[in-house]
Amino acid sequence: MLLAGCILGLSAGFETWGLLGAPVLFLLPQLRRTVGAGVLALVVAAAFYLPFALGGDFHMFHLHWAVVGGVPAYLFGEGTTFSWSMRLAEAVVVVGFGSSLALMLRRSHASVWVVPALTSICRLLLDPVRYGYYWDTSLMLLLIGLAPVLASPRSTAVRLAHALSQRTRRLRPALVD
Repeated sequence: MLLAGCILGLSAGFETWGLLGAPVLFLLPQLRRTVGAGVLALVVAAAFYLPFALGGDFHMFHLHWAVVGGVPAYLFGEGTTFSWSMRLAEAVVVVGFGSSLALMLRRSHASVWVVPALTSICRLLLDPVRYGYYWDTSLMLLLIGLAPVLASPRSTAVRLAHALSQRTRRLRPALVD
């Protein structure tokens, strides 16, 4: 829990959007640990920005972005201004989506890569700015997660066939009635 919270908080020191990784904390075994790790992540992240805020010129929240694509372009139009309050709303939606996904998939082994990959894709869809490298996180997570499937397609096909046959057996009595 402590390590997860520290790493998440440290990620905000490199990129503010690192805090969007918070949904993975819902994969911790106990909700109490999730809350503790989340609080620790916020404290560590705040420690990066506190010296600048206390030191004087801190105008981070005055930044605005021009909308160039994604859902914001459909909602507000290309070239319109995207403010920090809109960024906050974007973050709430992304973290809410990722957290819901983590809670649904927490028993799945794939959740450790599916949750961050789909959370980052959600962020890409809602982001007003488009840079090619934004896809790096999602693509790397998908590549890592799908590597076993790509490396061993036959064993994956056997597991898939077995799973389908099990499902068919369970459905067969219902189909007969």
